[in-house]
Amino acid sequence: MPIAKKTITVKSKRSLSSFNDRCQINVANFVETKGKQDLDYLSWARAVKLLFQNDPTASWDFKTWNENGDYFSLCPDGSALVEVTVTAFNKTERATNPITDYSNQPIANFSASDLHNTLQRTLTKAIAMHGIGLTLYYKDETNYNPK
Repeated sequence: MPIAKKTITVKSKRSLSSFNDRCQINVANFVETKGKQDLDYLSWARAVKLLFQNDPTASWDFKTWNENGDYFSLCPDGSALVEVTVTAFNKTERATNPITDYSNQPIANFSASDLHNTLQRTLTKAIAMHGIGLTLYYKDETNYNPK
């Protein structure tokens, strides 16, 4: 039986060309909480959806650090960093993060899941650098309260 292909078309409802306008996108309804520290976060899937709704031409790249195509760079202490660039709204933003465990502490012996989760978290961070979801990163300095 042939597999049906599904095409998804994203139509922008608004054009938010200004960084300040994108910072005003209310992500409170999409915020989730995780871990013992009750950290608020925007899932990568929601961040990507909001990104494409506002710039259908957006793209991203997970940096490869060597000829093997590794998506991480090892540090002297055995931990590692990842880097993601997002191009949207005619601008490229770059974000880095250490590979971390469930409590957001850098780890030396990381798994493929740790790497994947950090890449997705860094993608969301790079999207936020364009303004979408940025309020989550400075909520302690504002009156942000998603609950």
